[in-house]
Amino acid sequence: MALGQFYDVSFNMDKPYRVCGGLQDNGTWCGPSRLARGQLSQYHWATISGGDGFVTAQDPENPDLVWAESQGGNMRRLNLATGESTTLQKPGWEDAWRPLQDSIVLLLEAGADEGDPRIADLQARATADSASHIMRWNWNTPFFQSVHDRSHFYAAGSSVVKSTNWGEDLAIISPDLSYADPEKIEVSTRTTGGITPDVTGAETHATITALAESPLVQGRLFAGTDDGRVWTSPDDGGEWIELTARIAGVPEGTYVSRVEPSRHDRDRVYVSFDGHRTNDFTPYVFVSDDGGDTFRSIAAGLPTGAPDFVHVVREDPRNQNLLFVGTDLGVYASLDRGGSWRRFMESMPTVPVHDLRIHPRDRELIAGTHGRSIWIVDIAPLQDLTGNVLADGAAAFEPAPAYQFGEPARGGESYGQAWFSRPTPGATGRISYYVGEEIAAALAEEAAGDDQEMAQRGGGQGGDQAQARGQRGAGAGQAAARGGGRPGGPGGP
Repeated sequence: MALGQFYDVSFNMDKPYRVCGGLQDNGTWCGPSRLARGQLSQYHWATISGGDGFVTAQDPENPDLVWAESQGGNMRRLNLATGESTTLQKPGWEDAWRPLQDSIVLLLEAGADEGDPRIADLQARATADSASHIMRWNWNTPFFQSVHDRSHFYAAGSSVVKSTNWGEDLAIISPDLSYADPEKIEVSTRTTGGITPDVTGAETHATITALAESPLVQGRLFAGTDDGRVWTSPDDGGEWIELTARIAGVPEGTYVSRVEPSRHDRDRVYVSFDGHRTNDFTPYVFVSDDGGDTFRSIAAGLPTGAPDFVHVVREDPRNQNLLFVGTDLGVYASLDRGGSWRRFMESMPTVPVHDLRIHPRDRELIAGTHGRSIWIVDIAPLQDLTGNVLADGAAAFEPAPAYQFGEPARGGESYGQAWFSRPTPGATGRISYYVGEEIAAALAEEAAGDDQEMAQRGGGQGGDQAQARGQRGAGAGQAAARGGGRPGGPGGP
């Protein structure tokens, strides 16, 4: 029985496509969505990153390029072909402080007095700017690769950051978007646990938990926080507009679990909230059709009375009326853009569904569950189930394609009557050397002298060292006595 606890999942455009996902206390794993024959097993999957695994992103053109993370926004870019791993450096307070300090030094060197108003202004700016660069990062930090420019990468802590260099050189493009409650920050980052602090990072509060870019408008960003704030930026971080007060019916401070900009309408965006941290299990899903000016609830048809809080909402890329939500009890689908919902879990167990992705080419829904691993289902018939089809009462859908593909050799498929293994040189370095007869004799004499000196000083430790050195000295002396030098090194004769 598969028991993986996935937080987030992603896909690439291989044929068959690959799925990656981050798991609780089990790193980040990747594997194929299907095989040409046989059954999928753990053998076909590989761990690509450690720690607690969370968000992943896979480049749509280069299948070897993957981003992964461990807890607290520790992100990295991986090349799966070479094993190269590049840590993405998060912006720090020094990034804002250092240039201003350099400017102060230049003024002083030019003869300015320490009381110069220009220096006072720079010092005040350095203090303010460095404070704004002290960021908090959620245990499950959101990030993504832009669909508009593959080299653009976004992530978020308490502020949004952006890179135009594949995740490197991250720069802050927003203010702190949370309420930054001082008490919650103090408790969650310094004092949780009482006598014995329990500040592992999982408790960090006042952070961004949902982040997305419009698939239709480059640079139009949306963000949501763990203390209930929702924002949009129409110009790639130049201006941030708060939408929180426009969303009625959700308790203040409720964790924003997802923002989902539409793939069909540039002014449409979906937002879901998760209130279970404050014992509110109500499903909250909202939509705006006017760019965030107004929102309305579309959760009326979802079940209530159990742990029905929503982790994720997704809009289908082919059928704008087809929506999916993942709750703490399963998956629900809507054919009328949230007007009504139906349980969509044939053969799937009741389990928390933390993420949903829809493969645009293969027309499959990928569910990342927190307890029963990953499930994949063909949704092409649902995508084609339009209003006209429903009105006609019957329809024949396009058949699912057959696949013809090869599979890379993995090794170990046919190993005979027993498993063969031998040690390898590994990845350590090697130093080779040659010691001639005269030098070997001199080294042996010197080692013997050192051993005698240490023995005279006494102590068990000195005796042990003398014995070890004597063994090395004897080896050198024996080489000299044989009338020739000897090569040596790790593992040598």
